[in-house]
Amino acid sequence: MKRGLLLCIVISLFAVWKPPCFAAQTAVKLSDLEKSSRKDSRFVANNLRNDKSDVHQYKDDEIIVKFREKVPVEKRQQLHQRHGAREIKEFRNQKTHHLKLNGGMTVKDAVELYRNDPDVEYAEPNFIYTIQRTPDDIKFSELWGLLNTGQNGGTPGADIKATTAWDISTGSSDNVVAIIDSGIDYTHPDLVANLWVNVGIDTANQDSDPFDDNGHGTHVAGTIGAIGNNGTGVAGVNWNVKLTACKFLSASGSGTLDNALQCLDYIKSLKDAGANIVATNNSWGGGAFSQALYDAINAQQDILFIAAAGNNGTDSDNKPSYPASYDLPNIISVSATDRNDNKATFSNYGRRTVHVSAPGVGIYSTLPAVNEWGIPGGYGLLSGTSMAAPHATGLAALIKAQFPAMDWKGIKNLILSGADSVPNMYERTITGKRIDAYNSLTCSERMLFSILKKPSSISVGTPVTLSVMSINCSAPSGPVTVTNSNGDVLMLADDGLGLDQVGGDGVFTATWTPTRSLEVLVFSSPAGREVIEFPALGIVTRSVGINVGSPCRQSLLGSGGHFPYTWSVVSGSLPPGMTLNGSTGELSGSATTEGSYQLTVQLLDSHGAKALQDLLISVYPPGIQVEWSVTSDSNSFTNVYVDYLVGNLVDIAVDGDGNSYLIREGYFLNGQNVWESCAYLFKYDPAGNLLWYKNPAGIPSAIALDREGALYLGGMSCTWSSTACSYDKYLLSKFDPDGNLLWSRQRPGNEVTDVSTDKQGNIYISGTYSTSTNDIVIVKYDSSGNELWTGTAKSTSTRVLSNPYIAVDLNDNVYITGNAANTAAPGIVNYDQLLLKFDASGKELWLKTDDSGGKETGQDVAVDRNGNVYVTGWSIASPAVQLLTKFDQNGNVLWKRSHVEGIGSKGFGLAVDENAVYVTGSLLGSPYKPTDFLVSKYDFSGNMLWGMTYDAGGSERGERLTLDPNGNIFVTGSSGDVDNVYLKALTVKFNDSLALAVTASGTLPEGVSGAPYDTALSARGGTPPYSWSVSSGAIPAGLTMDPVTGVISGIINGSGKVQFDVRVSDATGMTASKQMSVTILGINSQSFVPATNGTDYKLVITGSGGTSPYSWSLVSGALPPGLVFEGSTDSSVIKGVPTETGIYSFTLQLQDSSGRTTSKQFSITVADPVCVAYPARTPRTPIAYYNSMQSALNDVVDEVMHVQGVDIYESILLDRGINLKLWGGYNCYFNDNSLQTKVHGSLVIVNGVVELNNIVLLP
Repeated sequence: MKRGLLLCIVISLFAVWKPPCFAAQTAVKLSDLEKSSRKDSRFVANNLRNDKSDVHQYKDDEIIVKFREKVPVEKRQQLHQRHGAREIKEFRNQKTHHLKLNGGMTVKDAVELYRNDPDVEYAEPNFIYTIQRTPDDIKFSELWGLLNTGQNGGTPGADIKATTAWDISTGSSDNVVAIIDSGIDYTHPDLVANLWVNVGIDTANQDSDPFDDNGHGTHVAGTIGAIGNNGTGVAGVNWNVKLTACKFLSASGSGTLDNALQCLDYIKSLKDAGANIVATNNSWGGGAFSQALYDAINAQQDILFIAAAGNNGTDSDNKPSYPASYDLPNIISVSATDRNDNKATFSNYGRRTVHVSAPGVGIYSTLPAVNEWGIPGGYGLLSGTSMAAPHATGLAALIKAQFPAMDWKGIKNLILSGADSVPNMYERTITGKRIDAYNSLTCSERMLFSILKKPSSISVGTPVTLSVMSINCSAPSGPVTVTNSNGDVLMLADDGLGLDQVGGDGVFTATWTPTRSLEVLVFSSPAGREVIEFPALGIVTRSVGINVGSPCRQSLLGSGGHFPYTWSVVSGSLPPGMTLNGSTGELSGSATTEGSYQLTVQLLDSHGAKALQDLLISVYPPGIQVEWSVTSDSNSFTNVYVDYLVGNLVDIAVDGDGNSYLIREGYFLNGQNVWESCAYLFKYDPAGNLLWYKNPAGIPSAIALDREGALYLGGMSCTWSSTACSYDKYLLSKFDPDGNLLWSRQRPGNEVTDVSTDKQGNIYISGTYSTSTNDIVIVKYDSSGNELWTGTAKSTSTRVLSNPYIAVDLNDNVYITGNAANTAAPGIVNYDQLLLKFDASGKELWLKTDDSGGKETGQDVAVDRNGNVYVTGWSIASPAVQLLTKFDQNGNVLWKRSHVEGIGSKGFGLAVDENAVYVTGSLLGSPYKPTDFLVSKYDFSGNMLWGMTYDAGGSERGERLTLDPNGNIFVTGSSGDVDNVYLKALTVKFNDSLALAVTASGTLPEGVSGAPYDTALSARGGTPPYSWSVSSGAIPAGLTMDPVTGVISGIINGSGKVQFDVRVSDATGMTASKQMSVTILGINSQSFVPATNGTDYKLVITGSGGTSPYSWSLVSGALPPGLVFEGSTDSSVIKGVPTETGIYSFTLQLQDSSGRTTSKQFSITVADPVCVAYPARTPRTPIAYYNSMQSALNDVVDEVMHVQGVDIYESILLDRGINLKLWGGYNCYFNDNSLQTKVHGSLVIVNGVVELNNIVLLP
């Protein structure tokens, strides 16, 4: 499979919960599931940066160019010809050109070439625009955004007051609203009567038919102007209005910059031709700054451009989302609120850049019969700022109906000044309000004062721009002044001159040059007053952690400003039992309830300057402590920046000594300026100190340890081209505890997602493999890397399996969780949580999916010692909900739990010990605060014992969790800035001091064989008294364990390392186990082979334990005659040729370098050789035996030859010139010659001398 690095400019239709669709020539479609993506760095020009904080998509063979004034047509064409580009179209109102590039030029090169030409004002890519939304699962028919009576858990009155506004006006068919979107269903019965005579055009397909084949544009249209009071369907903000559409987004929800520009050009032409177009609705956005789009919007200032603020949940002041963030006077940027007037979790916001909010969660409106979500019936629910913007657009048309002569400036000001103050939006948008149609139509003396532009810091002598919105209903409210610390007064102007963009729009602007670095500026007008200071007033404290029931006294810290300070909570609430001192900022008291408390704190100084901070107070359960946290940042180790990814590319394992091993995937810019993957393996000691880090080969995804402490990394092998990586092999590598590679194995496959081990030391990897289908594959290896078996679960045409995570039970059955994408109907995919079981031989036993009526994902799986299975993940909804499900061994659901605390939660990792289930993930506890680590503990009945969050000051997400035997919980995941851009690996070690745990070190004191041994095990937590037992293996010989005290004592025997598991039980039946090891200094047991008299003998004796080098000695007894003892630093040797039979006992002593000694008694038996059937031998060393007399005579020299006392039938020839003694009559042992040898044959001596003894020659 190919996973290219796609750098994309994404401009989205702002409805929530569908990740961006990348729908251009170089694009891929992302699923609803959260995945890692690989991005390239094809940013170009000023808008395209070689970082990963602003990734956008564009067409790879087109650009947009604007020439400077008075450049002749001929010169333009010459430039195109020189660069090999062809003009596709010209947008005359914007004076921009849409160009097609030749096949040999990249967008980056083309933009740079054109930008460097003096005749070109700017050049930029042809950006791609896409949509981002999914329908809510439950379809409510109530239009709560227009009238909220408290239905479905809402707050009465949290709406735009449409019903009271309709008593004044229901709209006018004289007004036209243009919807720039995916088109409109002009056959819909609730829209058809409100369609303008010119229903619109389609720039996506370059025709005149704007029919909506996606659904998004029709949903927007219904909110603006579905026919009211007709007894059918829904009502729009306007009962009467004329709607026209410019479709530039395709059926898949994607469009391009050139098509958007064509829409704006078309709408301006309609306005110039006399059409009464009040506003355009623009529920799309996100992505990079486009000068061409900016110019096109600015070219039609007499049309309000109402835009969705964006669905990233981020602060647009810091991370702009275009087009809503363009600094243009005719733009209204709209954020989304829910039915309780809270900011929608997904919605962008911005104190200086987002104007106002409107209902945007669970909005019911019109849909075409065929739509992307498969919603039948012509109506459906969607959520997003895409749904908020049309409420404001509809209000603009309603105001125009009531005040036909009012221009766009007055309409915009009435929308903003008429809005209702919403506590949850306080200081989060320019107005801090949610629109109110009735107030806008009846506005009287409603003041709005808000600073729009101010510097974050000042430098003496450097001019800066100051800008303020000051309005009273539709009109500007002046004069506006700025007074500094010396009393100097600066007047701000709303005259359309200089930096002031438009005169009379209520925005007052001036240039100010600081004369000192410490300054207080007081902005004021009849509409209000606001104070800013330099250095800026701020709140330093971001989070507080305390234990429930423990007294707490902690002061919040402020910076800058002037004392005295005044502190207050402006939203949210303190934990019960806690108070905030408004004068000192001290938090005090004793929290009575566990949990995470999200609140917003405001700090005022003596001049009235104010600062806000979102504060997390984590009330931990009793006994929970954060021992340490570390951030694994590659900047500390390399000279290249590495951007860590999220998802299944991080994992952690902990050994018995408390050392933790972390893997993380990162990226670096290679020589081709492409982000290339790299791998990191970190080892931390129990205190969180970095011991070492390595860069292993491949791309890691999971890590596991075996009982011997060896590390196994599962991952992928990747071959890079210039822009993409081919994932075509699984990769499994084994390392020792020091990170040295022991072996590595590869096999065909794509992504490895998890790795696990069993008690026998076998290793299992799970992953996917794409052939004809995307299959789940499990591979089992032994500890030497030999492949034992492969199991496969196949996808089908209607069910695609993916994202497999693995667990192995005590019987070596394998369980897999993941995702099953089920195609319910063409274009409609439901994600269900997957659970698979394979037996110990790799045979698939069953496959089950858990469908709770929505979309669910499985992210991790674990098995308890009774064989029950636990799976975590989340429900893919808005907001997401963390899930934890318990299954029996047959896959039957025993219980399911949802984490409902906060606004949105997800589950990524889990672990099981003998008493409980631990889950980690993320929690979005506040609409303005990024996610935090979420860690929860459940008992086996599904009762939550505690839940807690961890905030490192940015955006955190717990992704993997593991436990050590000492009651510590290790969580690793991603940590980054509030926009989740620059991600690093964050690891936190929590200690649960109340949980039952064996606290004795897993490495017990060393022993000396034959010496007394005594050590006591220890435990903590639980409910004493404790009882102790050995749960696996056996303690060393000679020792016993006291079941009450946990004392292990006796005379220890043996040598080397002995491993066994101990278990402690408390008074309630809770248990905890731990692997123990004892290293014994001793002489290793030997199998002493009896020696044979007269035969060469050698025996090597080794020791283990203690501290080498060793020294050896023979301390008592004696070796058999002929044998000697030699000792070395590692071993001793007994060798030689025994000369006497018998049993010989002796004692050897081993001494290690520390002086400790141990001894062991041995004995060697020396026996005569076994009776030999050979008739002849020579008694030399070694003894030689012969089958015949002749063969002996052919081999011997001047020596004695012994011959058995038997009858020998052969003739013998000696012709070798030797002197030989032939002694006969021996028995089979050759130790007695009282017999007689009879030779039946001749003895011929040609050359030599033969002496016969006890041999008779017979004819």
